[in-house]
Amino acid sequence: MVSWVHAAESSKNEGTTASSPGAAWGTYTVAETKAPDGYEMDDAWKTGQSVTLCYTTNRDSLTVSGMRMIYRNGPDPYVTVANTKIPVTPVKIIKADMTDPTKLLSGAKFSVVYTAAGADSGEGGEKPGAAQGQTSVPDGSTWTSGSGEDLGIMYSGSLPYGTYTLTESRVPDGYSSMSGTVTVTVAENSVTYSQTDNGGGQPQTAPLQDSSKPVSPDNPYVVTICANPGVELPETGGSGRFPYTLGGAVFLTAAALMYGFRKRRRERRSDISL
Repeated sequence: MVSWVHAAESSKNEGTTASSPGAAWGTYTVAETKAPDGYEMDDAWKTGQSVTLCYTTNRDSLTVSGMRMIYRNGPDPYVTVANTKIPVTPVKIIKADMTDPTKLLSGAKFSVVYTAAGADSGEGGEKPGAAQGQTSVPDGSTWTSGSGEDLGIMYSGSLPYGTYTLTESRVPDGYSSMSGTVTVTVAENSVTYSQTDNGGGQPQTAPLQDSSKPVSPDNPYVVTICANPGVELPETGGSGRFPYTLGGAVFLTAAALMYGFRKRRRERRSDISL
């Protein structure tokens, strides 16, 4: 059996091992269909490389251009497919109250469009949201702010360098819809973001979760997306304005009765004095 070693970067000890379609001598086209998580494929291996399996005791006697030669005069031959590690930065993105950023909010939902650093566009269709701790984000993801232990957290993990454009599609209860979008730019050792309806859309620098420690997966940059409190409406099926209306009517009625009572007393006193 001929083994093909799929190595992360240039190490032959990393990656997965897949079998060739057979041990017969000849030329095969070997293509990579998926890279390991956190790595990207080499363009040449995406389309396929020509690999020739041959047997010889004198390698110098073979001259073939444009092909990767694999010799069968020792242990099982192999071909190394090199992958490049995707550079990432630890990031946490949270949703909070604009008037009190310590108040985290659940229920917000954003669609995400990713544009890789140096690329023109990363636009794509709707896909499942990125899981907590995932090292890459599929374009077209949706992020939702959590509840409970994950209250307010929309994303927590490592993001590849590039720009993320967030558009709100669901608003937390009791808050107004955002105007415009949020842009998050991830680079090496820095994260900046801007929110159209907060700070005039001016770029802000995301602070580290703990400024006294260096950046790490446990100490990410924190992006806070703020929500503007809206008009709080009564719950469906609730009493609404009725209690306030009834209370006002009772107060006015009592005032009118008191006024009539005092007026009659004054009139009686006036009759007696006459």
